[in-house]
Amino acid sequence: MKNGFFYKTALFAFMLLLFAALPVCRGLCAKAKSDAFNPETPCSVELDFSSSEYDFPDKTEILFYKIADYVIYNEKPEVRYAEKYNQLPVSISDIVGKEAAAKVKDYIVKNNISQDFSVLTEGRKATTSNLQSGIYFIMKRTSDKDKLDFPPFTVCLPAYSTENGEYVYSVISKPKVAVCEGKSEIIKPTGEKLPQTGQLWWPAIALAVLGITLIACAYFIKILL
Repeated sequence: MKNGFFYKTALFAFMLLLFAALPVCRGLCAKAKSDAFNPETPCSVELDFSSSEYDFPDKTEILFYKIADYVIYNEKPEVRYAEKYNQLPVSISDIVGKEAAAKVKDYIVKNNISQDFSVLTEGRKATTSNLQSGIYFIMKRTSDKDKLDFPPFTVCLPAYSTENGEYVYSVISKPKVAVCEGKSEIIKPTGEKLPQTGQLWWPAIALAVLGITLIACAYFIKILL
């Protein structure tokens, strides 16, 4: 009887602990899902042009277009085009890449779609923060006077890292700046220039004087002989 009573008491205590732990487990699971993907978490993008051969001048305007949104469907994130991009001739699964970027830019220009916002470059960088999750198309404001540009591209916010299986909410992109097509003028990279002190010319002058002296010596030796 004592053993039966002991087992019943232990089982009752175990069941109480189990029911008490359920809310905690649910909270941990909810937190894990939230950490995996949270559409409410603000995102940021930094465009870093420091590795490019050429520099944009400060205050170059970079345009951002939000072309798609993340939505939660069956507890999983899905991407859907924003309403004004429903007729975009690119599948949402193929939105990343040069060909897709060219089609997106052409669609924006043809339909005269204004950017959602823009930022200005400063110190070889352009930074923006507090962005909503989604897919953004990024390009430089162009004009006939432009000599430098970078290929337009799309960026997913947050970006999914295949290395650690996590979502990255602060993205750094390094577009390559190049001379615009049809601009044959040579553009030198900006940066610190060597001081024009004239010190690099003195070896050439010294060598020239030495050469003339040797030629004169050889001429007089030939006369004497």
